[in-house]
Amino acid sequence: MHTVENVIFDYGYQSSLKLLLDKGTRVEPRGLKTIELAPFCFTLKNPRTRIIYNEARNINLGFNILEFLSMIAGDDRVEMLATLTPNIKQFSDDGKVFRGAYGPRLNMWHGIGAFSNQF
Repeated sequence: MHTVENVIFDYGYQSSLKLLLDKGTRVEPRGLKTIELAPFCFTLKNPRTRIIYNEARNINLGFNILEFLSMIAGDDRVEMLATLTPNIKQFSDDGKVFRGAYGPRLNMWHGIGAFSNQF
């Protein structure tokens, strides 16, 4: 079992990547070259430190907040998120909604709203 445990997510993330590159196995599922590390367990001791601030990831905190608000509102529209990230439209089939977005999944259950809210 490969394990990584950290108080700060960013440091744990970096440790996980290093472990993956050092101990991982090269595989080609469905012809896609990748590296896997199994079994693997990641423990974050302080869930409040869950955002990656690594410069290489180019994280947009404003976008993260807007995406979270979109999820809790049950919104699947591209329009709201595109205000901060216009390129996000490419991840939508029609440029208007995200099929499979988390918001509607968390706020609806088999088409039933309000009373089935998973939050």
